[in-house]
Amino acid sequence: MKRLIITLLLIASTAFGVPNKVTNSQLADMATARFKCRTSGTTGSPEDCTATQATAILSAVVGDSGAGGTKGLVPAPAAGDAAAAKFLKADGTWAAAGVSAHSGLSGLTTGDDHTQYALLAGRAGGQTVKGGTASGDDLTLQSTNHATKGTITAGIIEVDEVNNRVGIGMAGVAPSYRAHFRAGADDYAHAFAFDHVSGGANSLWRIYPDLNGTFSIYNPAQATTVFSISATQQQLRLGEGGADGGAVNIRNHTGQTAHHTLVLKKLGSQTGDAFRYYDTDGSTVLAKIDVAGAGTLAGLTVSTLTAGAMITDASGVVSRVAPSTSGNVLTSNGTTWTSSAPAGGGGSTIPVLTVKTANYTLANTDGDILCNSATPITITLYAANDSSRKAHNIKNINTGSCTIAGAGSDTIDGGTSAVLYNQYEAVEIKPDGSAAWYVF
Repeated sequence: MKRLIITLLLIASTAFGVPNKVTNSQLADMATARFKCRTSGTTGSPEDCTATQATAILSAVVGDSGAGGTKGLVPAPAAGDAAAAKFLKADGTWAAAGVSAHSGLSGLTTGDDHTQYALLAGRAGGQTVKGGTASGDDLTLQSTNHATKGTITAGIIEVDEVNNRVGIGMAGVAPSYRAHFRAGADDYAHAFAFDHVSGGANSLWRIYPDLNGTFSIYNPAQATTVFSISATQQQLRLGEGGADGGAVNIRNHTGQTAHHTLVLKKLGSQTGDAFRYYDTDGSTVLAKIDVAGAGTLAGLTVSTLTAGAMITDASGVVSRVAPSTSGNVLTSNGTTWTSSAPAGGGGSTIPVLTVKTANYTLANTDGDILCNSATPITITLYAANDSSRKAHNIKNINTGSCTIAGAGSDTIDGGTSAVLYNQYEAVEIKPDGSAAWYVF
């Protein structure tokens, strides 16, 4: 009876226009996780539907195929779709991504769309890497982020970060020294070169080692080696050399007669010798250049004039005297040294004997003279102040007289001349180094 009354009331409420009067509490009880729907094939009363029944009723999503799609239930992913990194496409299906690894990004490996970044594989036309954009920014290259560093190789340059060394020409080979330069097999003549920014042939210099233990500095424009050190010959050479054979060879440039070949300069309060030349025992001084307390060059002091020793003029300046004729001797006029024939003869141990048949002016290189003329002739002497200070024998071997005359105002035994009237008459005559000759 009660149910009948409620039903009649509902009918009456609807019939008389009173909506929304049936509350949820007035409906029949429902199981949890259910909602009202109808899955039966025909029209009828509402049913309590499960989630599975509800999804079977809802429409599936319709993907875009060009004209747009409709919303609905998405399809369930299949087993393995997550591992394959699939995603729901706009066409309503699950699909794998275009690439699953960086290597699959063909645009990064076959093209060059990002020129603002360095391309490690290399870029056509080259590329520039900059450290920063602000003033004073740096660019730092390191072999590894690990605490134990390795080596950085840039072409022929090798940087050893472990030992703080750098090598040039050492690609793939660790440098052995703080700065290690290695010439190639064909680089011994031009291993290192530098020139002036303004150019010019004379500004180019080459520094190179050779295969024989010699290190040289060379100017190719002048074809001149200005400095070389030879380990095998234990020789230092300054200036264009030759086979001098000396331990230190210093040469002045050809034509530079006004320039000093070697300059020794006093340092501070130096009082010791500026130069010393020792004998083979390493202690006996054969020659030295003294430096006085005021720093002036006192001259060259020679202990004994032996082989290898040097001599000076009256001012203490080192003298260089050419050897001239074999057998000559050094003579001094009190100021300079001269190589000349020994007194009383020519340039050998046996005096040179010269025959004269006409007038003749004697030279300091002459030896003894034979006058051989049937008519009178005159032998004119050279100046008595000549540095050779030689003696000459003059003999008349013919019937004509032989007159010996002085040069200029020079005298002979106080007179202007001496005469050999008789055949086979002879005199020995010597100069005094000033203005007179004397007969002995």
